[in-house]
Amino acid sequence: MPGIQYKGSLGVIGWLVCLLLSTGVRAQIDGRVRDNGSRPGKLLKAGVSRVDITPALPMWMTGYAGRDTPATGIIHPIWAKALALEEDPNSRIIIVTTDLLGLSHEVSENVFNRIREKYGIRRSQLLLNSSHTHSGPMIWPCLDVIYDFAAADQRLVSAYSEQLTDNLVKVIEAAIADLSPAFLFSGHGQVDFAINRRNAIHPNGPVDHDVPVLKVTGPEGRLRAVLFGYACHNTTLVSDNTLINGDYAGFAQIEIEKNNPGATALFLMGCAGDQNPEPRGTEAYARQHGQTLGREVQRVLAGPLKAVNAPIRTDYSRVFLAYRPFDLKACEKDITGTNKFLQRRAKLMIEAYNKGWSVDKLAYPIQAVRFNKDFTILGLSDEVVVDYSMAMKREYAGENLYVAGYCSEVTCYIPSRRVLHEGGYEPDESMIYYGMPGPFADDVEARIHTTIRQVMKNVGARAVAGSPEGMDTLSYVRTQNLRGTRGTYAFPPRLPDGNIDPKRLIAELKDLHANTYHWLAWGKTSDLEAFKKFLPLARQAGIRVWITLVPPSESPPLARDFSEPYRLDCEKWAVELARLSLKEPELVAWSIDDFVHNLSLFTPDYLKKLLTAARAVNPRLAFVPCAYFEQVTPAFAYTYGPLIDGILFPYRDESVVANLGDAGNAAAEINSLRSLFAPGFPVFLDVYATAHSSLGDSSPEYVREVLAAGRESADGVMIYCHQDPRKFPEKYRVIREAFAVTDKPLTRP
Repeated sequence: MPGIQYKGSLGVIGWLVCLLLSTGVRAQIDGRVRDNGSRPGKLLKAGVSRVDITPALPMWMTGYAGRDTPATGIIHPIWAKALALEEDPNSRIIIVTTDLLGLSHEVSENVFNRIREKYGIRRSQLLLNSSHTHSGPMIWPCLDVIYDFAAADQRLVSAYSEQLTDNLVKVIEAAIADLSPAFLFSGHGQVDFAINRRNAIHPNGPVDHDVPVLKVTGPEGRLRAVLFGYACHNTTLVSDNTLINGDYAGFAQIEIEKNNPGATALFLMGCAGDQNPEPRGTEAYARQHGQTLGREVQRVLAGPLKAVNAPIRTDYSRVFLAYRPFDLKACEKDITGTNKFLQRRAKLMIEAYNKGWSVDKLAYPIQAVRFNKDFTILGLSDEVVVDYSMAMKREYAGENLYVAGYCSEVTCYIPSRRVLHEGGYEPDESMIYYGMPGPFADDVEARIHTTIRQVMKNVGARAVAGSPEGMDTLSYVRTQNLRGTRGTYAFPPRLPDGNIDPKRLIAELKDLHANTYHWLAWGKTSDLEAFKKFLPLARQAGIRVWITLVPPSESPPLARDFSEPYRLDCEKWAVELARLSLKEPELVAWSIDDFVHNLSLFTPDYLKKLLTAARAVNPRLAFVPCAYFEQVTPAFAYTYGPLIDGILFPYRDESVVANLGDAGNAAAEINSLRSLFAPGFPVFLDVYATAHSSLGDSSPEYVREVLAAGRESADGVMIYCHQDPRKFPEKYRVIREAFAVTDKPLTRP
């Protein structure tokens, strides 16, 4: 049967298995079991291909800023290789490995779009990875700040990137055309030539010496492909090298293919951002490390392996990573300085700023591939430090997990919170050479972990008990406690004596299908004592309660009343509300009106003091301040995001011209606000049903449209303000109809 291409349906595959088992192949399979203890699992399909991507010389190299001449020769060819694995079109993955520093966003997106158009694959079904060799060609515009090319050189590197895109498409097409029956197996080894290169800053820094191996054989046992990985920079050869090669990973692939004629070896880089080979500096060391790694892979291949089965589940997502606030003055200073790399970076930043392009966040890709319960690859973009691999292996200790870095595209380093705070090359100086605005915000690791957990969940992976996903953290409880909020705010019905009519308020909330009422503490008839009397009634009716305090801009002498009785003593308010929420757990959140306009009082230190005092009493009480669209800047999100539990967002179309007539931008503004914060950060939409002081009244149809946007995009909605069914029957009916559509109970802690 050698040489026959099998492209039929599952029925043909089943026929093939029966034929093989009846014609002596069973003995070969049994022999394999006896030889190394590996039992095959379910028969899948695999396709393997390769394409030579060695550049014609002369060609500029990348990875080191100190080079000033193009490549002068080639030690060995460099390759793009593809492994297509498939059960059916809904259960498949195409893994592409390249002997390159990294792919640019342009190249990776162009490749995917062309393959999607021809084969209908989803983005999650294509995993691109780069070995990060520092002895390869420049991939424009990745790490472009290290050079200031003349026109001829620019044409040269741009033409190579265009040809690379064509080659990656070709290698994927060839792998798909090569699909034929196959068995998969996995195992692990270890080598120890990687060290944490930040040891001077963090002695005995973490390392990950794991060598994952995925073995692909034909039904007859012939080795077709080996996918293997390691977490270590391909920087054995240093900046004085001008010869194209794949560094240790290239030599390892050569070693494996030499020992297994006809098989293809593919290297999948791990989280190597802060990992270096040791020793380093010569071609001999690169060969040595490559041979060490290749021989370990060979040892794993010869030993007992675990069968890897279908289904193949994939997921892909992007998360926005915030930079620290952009410093235009620093860029203006750098552009007149003497450091050419700072000048080039500053030029990029100022041009982007002047054109209105984003200089405040990075869209970061994350994907996962899970083969049944047998083997999982978590693919992270960019130069990820090893902390991410170690953390995910702890969190998903029940998974046969490999965490790969340098996937999709390589645009900068991705530090952990620890590395970010330690400073140094990876979180700080490297951003100059990558042409990025500056260091990431403190929540970079939290944002990535949150999205990792969602992607891993979507492929069926589960964290172990006690991990951040496996336990109810207090911040998670505060957030979940509020999702699905449907409430009204202030303007309660009143008795003839002017006091609030709590029974009628409860009846109207129930009739509206509301699950929350938002109390405004502002004026003598809505002070703390009245609020305390309302809470038991709300509890009995199953109504959650928020309370808002007014800030200096809404207090005397600028306005009529204070929030009584503590007025602007917000620390007393915070502690008292926390105590009250222990007694009446239906009190789930407190807020401050027009919060961002009053940051002269609510400095980060002062707010942290308030929240620390409140959470020491009841850590479950959420704080959700009011903030308008134009007020929520990247700087605000960076500074206040880690302190607050969400924002209450009064929509008035500020991305165009403030008005209460156009609901068309509500969803876009909600999503724009959410993108500035960590994943999962809640945005609660405040809908103007009552006239605005300067923008006039809203129509019932406007209220309906904004509510619809909130239902689709926000984490909950509040009506500003509670509508009297006798005075405003149309708006009351619109709210009732909208709330009835989503009439579900809130999450309970």
